[in-house]
Amino acid sequence: MQEIIKLNTHNIESNSCTRYDVGKISVLLYQNPSEPENVNRLLLDTGDFKAELQPSKGLALGQVYYKGKKLFWDAPYSLPDPDTLDLWSDNVLINGEPKEGFEFLKTLCGGIEFYGLKNWGMPKREDATGELLPLHGETSNIPVKELTVKISKNNVIVEAEYIYNDMKNSEPQPWYLNGGSLYRVYKYYEFSLNESPKIIARDTIENICDKELIPDWGYHITFFPYPGSTLTVNSEKQEARGGGKLPENMNTWIPSDEKAKREEVGIIHKNLEKIKSGHEQKSRVVMQNPSGDMIVLQFPSSPYFQIWSCRGGAGSMEFSLKDGKSLLEKNWDGLGIEIGSSALDHDGNTDKTVTYDSVLKPREKKVLELEMEYVIDE
Repeated sequence: MQEIIKLNTHNIESNSCTRYDVGKISVLLYQNPSEPENVNRLLLDTGDFKAELQPSKGLALGQVYYKGKKLFWDAPYSLPDPDTLDLWSDNVLINGEPKEGFEFLKTLCGGIEFYGLKNWGMPKREDATGELLPLHGETSNIPVKELTVKISKNNVIVEAEYIYNDMKNSEPQPWYLNGGSLYRVYKYYEFSLNESPKIIARDTIENICDKELIPDWGYHITFFPYPGSTLTVNSEKQEARGGGKLPENMNTWIPSDEKAKREEVGIIHKNLEKIKSGHEQKSRVVMQNPSGDMIVLQFPSSPYFQIWSCRGGAGSMEFSLKDGKSLLEKNWDGLGIEIGSSALDHDGNTDKTVTYDSVLKPREKKVLELEMEYVIDE
């Protein structure tokens, strides 16, 4: 027996009900009074799991608790207004210099965020057209208009979809509605209610135009770090992003001594251990906390992979706005990974051992699946 709940996330007031209780499971669609009117959150409470999804932000997965313990980082920002967001502006300053295409930094609010689809990495301009492609693309800030929650004995499933347009005209409407349609993105989350707690996050990209496309996608997954937490991946080659020596204890998170300064390290890994998962190959990382709890994350074998570690920075002017305010409202304390279909820095520095078909023909689909298992030390 399955309970199916459909919710309008574009106009909350149009729903006959925004809270549902099915056995021990509750579903709540709500607005935070401190956030813009068209911003909303979906809260799931299954007893052991408490999970937040962000419909107005690409249905990113926000904070998740399992038996009271945080899985993801304390994101530095509240949710942005998707309709007024200008990802192409130079409103963000980096060390005092305006930098176009970095507005995304104001929106880094999730634990699992899906990026792309014309660009998932650093901002760049297309050589042929001069078009500015903003940091991490647009997908993580495109709102979904409605979603479906399916509740059964063994799991809770959340599904939604949105259209990715080319955004090339400037009609008087939100940016994500502009231009011709390129892709349909299907979002899927599954929260297991079995003894072995799992979360599956699946994104399906469908080419809905009449020409071949190359979706440039990526993910940012950021865990909540405790002093001494480690993130381990089996790989044959490691290098520091940007060059130089590998740092000591490169897999271990240590709090910042100088909290007013943000410190970030990226370690690029190549030739990762491959795991057979159904008809595809995946790779795996293990996040282990000092308590003994572990998060085991499986993800698609991808041309680009790096471990991302960050700490400190609250109140610093490394990232700021033109009005003189710091963009770093609190520390960026996180430990996680970034994966993608191309090099983050557009320098061709990818893992050539990964077999990857980049082209998507009309009506073809590409399925990307993450599977996360939480092993709690009781």
